[in-house]
Amino acid sequence: MQSELSKKPFVSITIIPHVGTIVKVDETIESVGRVWQQVTILIILHLIFLLCAILAGVTSIRSIENTMHGAENAQVWRSLKEFHSNLKTIGLELPVVAGLLGVVYMITFQRLSSVLAQIPPFRLKYSEPALWRSGKRFHELRQLFHYSERYMISPELDDLQVTLDLAIAQFGKDFKEHYSELVGSRIENAKTWSTYSSGLSLLLLFSIPIFLSSTLSVRAFILPVGLLLCILAARCGWEIQIEHLVLGRLRFALDSAAISNERIIREETISKDRAGRAPGESGFEQIAIFSRAAIDDLLWAGKLHHELADDARLTQAYSVLLDDLDLARALMKSTRERRVREIWLLNYLRLVWRVTIIGPLAPIPNRQFLDWLHHRLAHDYFRYIIEESRRRLNLHLLDPIRQQRLLMVSNDSIEVLLDYHPEERFNEPWVSGNSIEEWVKNPPTAFKE
Repeated sequence: MQSELSKKPFVSITIIPHVGTIVKVDETIESVGRVWQQVTILIILHLIFLLCAILAGVTSIRSIENTMHGAENAQVWRSLKEFHSNLKTIGLELPVVAGLLGVVYMITFQRLSSVLAQIPPFRLKYSEPALWRSGKRFHELRQLFHYSERYMISPELDDLQVTLDLAIAQFGKDFKEHYSELVGSRIENAKTWSTYSSGLSLLLLFSIPIFLSSTLSVRAFILPVGLLLCILAARCGWEIQIEHLVLGRLRFALDSAAISNERIIREETISKDRAGRAPGESGFEQIAIFSRAAIDDLLWAGKLHHELADDARLTQAYSVLLDDLDLARALMKSTRERRVREIWLLNYLRLVWRVTIIGPLAPIPNRQFLDWLHHRLAHDYFRYIIEESRRRLNLHLLDPIRQQRLLMVSNDSIEVLLDYHPEERFNEPWVSGNSIEEWVKNPPTAFKE
């Protein structure tokens, strides 16, 4: 016997939100957020300009109050009413016209500030290898070099930058959230600070005719000088974000490579075990020992004692050590290219105020880094590798180029391997330890040109 429900037609309606609608809503919210951020930045920039103008005596709070009280006069409202009536005759409304004028002004201000940001004196740019060289990110860079064997070219910093870009391009899709946390957020913050810098630079140019037309006095200098100090502060904020960005790119590539390498080792070990091979014959031991990344980790941790009984493994460890020394030499190498040697304001703040906690890439002097490296290599463990490899080289696992490299340097001392020349250094206060006064009296050659 059928139920009453089965005798009557039953229609089930399920409302499923369209995916495209959700995406459009998200995009709309993001667009509104970006517009609101730009409007907020514009308001803050003009408030800073107004504050500097008040302190400089160009205007005053009383004059602003008088202007606002004057708007209450009937004459002002009568003029606005007449203007509104004239607009109605052509089909326009006063609020609409005022809003359009505000939008046009905001867009014009943004376009002018963007154009000004491309002019060399106001341009914000940086060199990633130069920041590596300044901060001596030796640990992360050598890991990047050995973890990314498929992209490996040389330990030179320019080549490592190419390796880093390729690694990020490979892992960026797989670890989007991690990339957004370490890199994407820093990029957005850097853009915000660069917008402040370019906007303040444009207001500084606008302040010059105002300053010249006003009564020239010591107080009047507050307007341009105050804006200039705000520009320098905005640049320092941008530099802090860039340093976090540079270090975040390195950490993202290393984290992604470590996860990928562990996944490869695990998959190969499982496949070998399923094929019926004994655990000692699986691919895990071979990968863990002869991978340059694994050797690099064990080498600097001093955990290669048992593996070094094999001449082939000792040769691999010596080869990895030589690559690390080449990287150390690249980090201490001076460059005389102006496009790389940009003035980094944070370095001067760290020097003057001794504030080393500003930003994650505080400069490390070459001499200090070299002393640390010599002290590290003076350990008996590294001495054993260097001395034993001179008579126990086993080249059957190395490519011809690396074989020639090992044979050429096998009898050299650590000092020769580092190939460090102090006379090539710039007379920079954050590198050589000199004072700012000495540096100003005798600036580097790159800044004299």
